[in-house]
Amino acid sequence: MLDHPRSAVVDSSEVLKLEVDCVIHYGGGGSLTTLVAGSFGVSTFGAPLISAILPHYLHLRLDQNRSHAFQSILDLLATETAHPGLASSGLISCLYEALFVYAVRAYASSPAAPPKGWLAAMSDKHLSKAIVAMHSALDRNWSVESLAREARMSRSAFALKFRTVLGQTPLEYLTQWRMLKAGDLIRSNVTSLSEAALAVGYGSETSFSRVFKREMGITPREYRRRCALLQSSIGV
Repeated sequence: MLDHPRSAVVDSSEVLKLEVDCVIHYGGGGSLTTLVAGSFGVSTFGAPLISAILPHYLHLRLDQNRSHAFQSILDLLATETAHPGLASSGLISCLYEALFVYAVRAYASSPAAPPKGWLAAMSDKHLSKAIVAMHSALDRNWSVESLAREARMSRSAFALKFRTVLGQTPLEYLTQWRMLKAGDLIRSNVTSLSEAALAVGYGSETSFSRVFKREMGITPREYRRRCALLQSSIGV
């Protein structure tokens, strides 16, 4: 990041050496600017899903109609990083997470947000009810009719709107999330494959394995083996 095209470029590792109590003071002579920076770690398995939901960057301008909560968290974060106190590290982490949620909310409600996709669906008062219901009970024997009731819509109107906004049918979406949840259970290595199948609504391990391979590209057993190899290679 530069304050001017003619400014000298300094390696970020050199700037980080100046950090004292989570704060870096750098430069001088120009307008006083406070830059609050942070990062989130995303697992190898979750990264593709996150990248499919969120844009490459979120840019929220000061003159945008941001919520009071968003601005309050931003102010608290700036204060806490400038003047660290008791348990600042944990508090700052929580504030970053809250700021991220409010940033996504602000983006989803802005004109820049796409009219289709997962954020658009979650911003819709009808579709969001069905999606939340699915996610909270993946083991339930859902049908398009029962999901339409959750959305307070007719079956045909719900099915059409869901496919228009999300690009897939309600049951295709349900299957995708069931397999993602199953993958999470398998990675934990504390759940058997039959238990993972039951947790996402499959009474038969055979049928579960068939759907898992179709959605994830490999069988559940191979998926568990690869996860174990990856986790051992990174020392998890």
